[in-house]
This record gives sequence, C-alpha cells and structure tokens, in this order.
Amino acid sequence: MAESMNKLLFAGAATLAGALVLSHGTAFADDNPEMTNLLRSSAKYNYQIVDDAGLKASEAATDSAPRRRKHDDDRAAKASRTEASRRAAAVSTPFEETTYYPRSGPAGPWTGVYLGLNGGGVMESRQNVATTGLDTYDYPSASNGYAFAASAASSIGLNGGTGFIGGGQIGYNYQINNFVLGFETDFQGATANGSGAAAGAGYTDNAALGASLGVTLPPSTPITLTRAEAGLINFGTVRARAGYLVTPTLLAYVTGGFAYGQTHVGASLLSLDTAGVFAGGSGATSYGSVHGGWTAGAGVEWMFWPRWSAKLEYLYYDLGAPPLGMTGIGNVNASGTPIWAYLATTTPPRFSGSIVRAGVNYHLDWGIPGSILPAAD
Repeated sequence: MAESMNKLLFAGAATLAGALVLSHGTAFADDNPEMTNLLRSSAKYNYQIVDDAGLKASEAATDSAPRRRKHDDDRAAKASRTEASRRAAAVSTPFEETTYYPRSGPAGPWTGVYLGLNGGGVMESRQNVATTGLDTYDYPSASNGYAFAASAASSIGLNGGTGFIGGGQIGYNYQINNFVLGFETDFQGATANGSGAAAGAGYTDNAALGASLGVTLPPSTPITLTRAEAGLINFGTVRARAGYLVTPTLLAYVTGGFAYGQTHVGASLLSLDTAGVFAGGSGATSYGSVHGGWTAGAGVEWMFWPRWSAKLEYLYYDLGAPPLGMTGIGNVNASGTPIWAYLATTTPPRFSGSIVRAGVNYHLDWGIPGSILPAAD
C-alpha cells in the first residue's frame, strides 16, 4: 500500500514539473537542482531538460554513464573558462591614472625653479630737495647776482611719493625637511612720484649802483620760486630667502639682499626782482640715474594648488641718493650784456621707502636634484 502511494505522489510531482516545463519552455539545471533531479528521474515522461551549457537531456533514463560524465566535464570546463575570462577582463580594463615620480634625497614639493608676477604699492620715505645758489656774476657797482643767488636757497618737502609697482620674478627654492632656502631676483616698473614747491628771498640796497648812475634806486628784494619733483621709475632686487614651513603648504620667510633702481629728479626756478630794478630769469634741471642699495623684508607664501603658490610680501629699500643737479640762471639785456647770474644746485633726496605687494608663482620641475624619470617602455 505504501509503495502504491509513493508511486502516486511521484507521478503527481512529475506531472506538475512537466506542466512547468511546458509553460516555460525549458527548465535550467543551475537555477533549480531539485527540479532537475526530479525531471531526470521521471524521464519516462519525455520532458526536455536544458542546462546552462545548452545541453539537452531527452529520455534521460536511456543516457549512458559516459555521456553524463562528458556532460559534467563540459559544464565544468565552460565554468572555468568563464571565470578566467571575467578575471582577465577585470585586470585588463583600461583606466587613467596620474603618475607621480618621487624625488630622492631631502627635496620636497617646494624644491625647484619658479617664476611669477607681482603687483602692489610703493611708499617713499619723507623726501626733501634742497636748492642753493652760487653768485657767478654781478652788474658793475651792484651785488644783484648775490641777492638773486641768496633767494634760490630753499628746502622743498615732497608730497606724495606713493604709487603702483608691478613686475615679475624668478627664483629657486631648496626644501630640507621643514626649511626652505633659496634666492630670487625681480624687476618692476614703478609710478612713485613726489613734488613740492618753495620760495626764497634775497636783498640788496642798490645804493652804490644808483650813485654810479647818478640816480636813486630802491633796494632790490629778489625772490625765487622753486618747484622740485623726484620719483622712482623702476626697481629690482637680487635677494636670498630663508623660510620655515608652518604647514606643508604655508611658508613664512625672511629675505634680503641687493636692490637697484632708476630715479628721476627735476627742479625749475623762477627768480624775480619785486622792486622791478632788475629783470628776472629762470632755469631748470632734470636728470635720471641708476643707483644701487639694499633691501630687506619678510613674507608668507601659500601653495594653494599643485605647482601654484601665492605670496604676500613686505620690503624696505634704500637706494641712496643720486648725483647733484645744476643749472645756470641769470639775465642779459637787449645788447647781450649780462645783468646778473647764479648757479643753482639741486641736492636730490635719498630714495628709500616701503613696498607691500602680492604675487603668484608657478613652480617648475627644473633644478630638482635626483629626479626619477619615467622608465622607457
């Protein structure tokens, strides 16, 4: 009785499985092993079994053992090939990768040549231009040349002296742990100009001249109006730098060295006799020169992006004073006879002041010791 019941249940299960196969077309061995075994055991119903290798088992009850072993071997070989192909594809999938070539020795990211631009403001120290007059000719029986020369003496304070400065720089850094040593040279144009004016006075009684002419002459009170200007045309430095890395990307440094610049000095003088006894005269001097001095300062530099850094810097400079300027001033009558004359000397200011500027640098791979180059393919 039990055996009859088992056969009945088995036949029902086979019938259900057959219905599933007919409704779905195929049953996949790897998806449901239990179903595969059930269908293989009920091969007498002549259902089709299709596995993932595409092999058909029809009337499996008649399959021989060698055919089943070959089927299993083929499935295993295909699975092995599939896994090998998957791993090979994963390994050989191309992708972009940024390659960095390390530096040997103590050289760090700050080491190497850099170049950049800068701009800021320049403020010259308080400046004065002094003018003096040297009597070179007096009219006979008069001391008018002396009086005019005396009126040319003045000290002129220059107002302003501030302006823009901008240019470029190139330098080299060498990083040793948290310390950065190097040098930098730069050159900038500048628009720092100052100007001022002053007036001086002289005196002569003209008594002797009046007596020689048989007339009475009033005293002469010459005055000289002087206007002076001085300015910085361009400026450059050659400096050493030494700094400490507060963070890997923030450098605080001090700097100092040689400074040079082209300066301009000018003065114009107008001398008049307020008594009207003698005619007036005028003259001017203007010259430029290049002279050197020193500079010192400090700054901070921030590497905000690979190869790029920005800096803020203060410099004090002292270029010394340029040479003296001279011009002759006087008057002649209609016949060409000199009436009076003096030599005006302009003493230029000492060119010194402060610079505050910002800049940006681009860091090159030049000058990096022990650079490792990419290996040849």
